[in-house]
Amino acid sequence: MRKSFITLLVLSLASIASADMVVVISSDTDVDATTINGLTSTTAATNYDSDPDLIVDFGDKGQSLIQFDLSAIPAGATINSASLKLTATSNGTANTIEFYQLTQGWMGSTATWNNFGATMNDGAVVGTDTVASPFHTLAGLANSAMTTIDVQSLVQDWIDGTANNGILLTGVSGSDGLQLHSDMSMMGPSLTVDYTAVPEPTAFLMLGLVGAGFGGCRWWKSRKAAK
Repeated sequence: MRKSFITLLVLSLASIASADMVVVISSDTDVDATTINGLTSTTAATNYDSDPDLIVDFGDKGQSLIQFDLSAIPAGATINSASLKLTATSNGTANTIEFYQLTQGWMGSTATWNNFGATMNDGAVVGTDTVASPFHTLAGLANSAMTTIDVQSLVQDWIDGTANNGILLTGVSGSDGLQLHSDMSMMGPSLTVDYTAVPEPTAFLMLGLVGAGFGGCRWWKSRKAAK
């Protein structure tokens, strides 16, 4: 009975040490999302942080920025899967959109087309304010449609120490601008992450103590039996 209990305890501790966790990041306090728009001198100087839509429009120079607070995921965690979910508010089926990892920091409450990035008055410049290549391309999205994008490797990079400056959505062709729910909406951008945390040192310590205690008991019993 005692042996079974100890075995169960060891297995329980081992399970705790290596358990997978799932976190969904979706509330407006954990997501920063905004549009920057260079269509006119007025829109280029306007901040759209409180707008209910994110706009991505190649012809009208609309770009969208999204950033997730990943503080709920411990450093060193292994990201098993990560999915970005976006939902359209209007038809944008004729627009081709590319998704880039941003290298330029920003704040939704102040970002505009004119003040964003290293090159002023030019919005987010691919290759200057982002990495060189997109991690995803979306060939439009119908009204009210939802898309789910695999961002596992991107989130793993952020957890491993790459600066988390979020994601740029930019149009590369077409004239049918796409609008998405922003972080002001219940259907705004969300990130679902399945991860395995690095086991706490105390978990290993408990396993070691249980193992040592079990070994000690067996040694003591063998000594008594020998007598």
